Amino acid sequence: MDNAELYSKNHRVQIDEATFVLENYIQGIKWKSGDSILDIGSGSGEVTMEVLAPLLPNDFEKLVGLDISPEMVNHAKKQNKNPKIDFIVCDIGSENITKTIDEKFDHIFSFFCLNWVQNQIQTVKNMYNLLKPGGDMLLNIATKSTIFDIYESMASYPKWSKFLTNSEEYISPYHHCTDPEAIYEKLLVDEGFEVKICRVQQRFMIFSDLSELKNRLLAINPFVNKLPEDLQSSYVEDYMKEVYNFNYFHRLQSREIAIKVPFKVCTVLATKP
Repeated sequence: MDNAELYSKNHRVQIDEATFVLENYIQGIKWKSGDSILDIGSGSGEVTMEVLAPLLPNDFEKLVGLDISPEMVNHAKKQNKNPKIDFIVCDIGSENITKTIDEKFDHIFSFFCLNWVQNQIQTVKNMYNLLKPGGDMLLNIATKSTIFDIYESMASYPKWSKFLTNSEEYISPYHHCTDPEAIYEKLLVDEGFEVKICRVQQRFMIFSDLSELKNRLLAINPFVNKLPEDLQSSYVEDYMKEVYNFNYFHRLQSREIAIKVPFKVCTVLATKP
């Protein structure tokens, strides 16, 4: 997931889902003059700059995009033209996060990032400490997805298992949970958050054809670039064979054939007292 150019060209799903969340839940955010905002998992920056920033009050003080990938942050910095927006490299799950970022924010947003972080307890603690008293946060966390199923399946291939020994690090900690809402809400409450919303919903990624689907899946695939170069194309072929095993072809109302991939996401609105 360090190919910022590829990710930037294939981020429509990210844009669509962030837009959906903000349109439906941003009214729960309590704004005031001079607010500071943190976007966790800002990636190549498009969601931060094109989706989130236009919805902020005109008098916000600053918006900081945070991402673990230096390549993503460098790409976002190059595209950014707004002096009130900045991007930094930081691991939100780090136990020593104050060495990288030691300031407080009025609001935290995160769209499809926290499902990649394995240390959930530390991450919740970090978000609590990054918020000012009275601050709030709106999060979207993928809890179950075909993508995670494919990662697990590929890791079981004798051909790939020796290369994908850490595949569990890229699967949502909630992928096999029967009640992710209860688990995540307990994490928040135990840290001191007041939870307003913690709700899992069924959503769908819709692609016009297999090419669009392939490009999107490869844009977020963490394994391809870690493989020997001479094996990468073979891995992609096997990866797409796994995709074909799921019958996600649907005829939409327009009578066009499209690919409709289901996933589940937990939306969270919480405040720090």
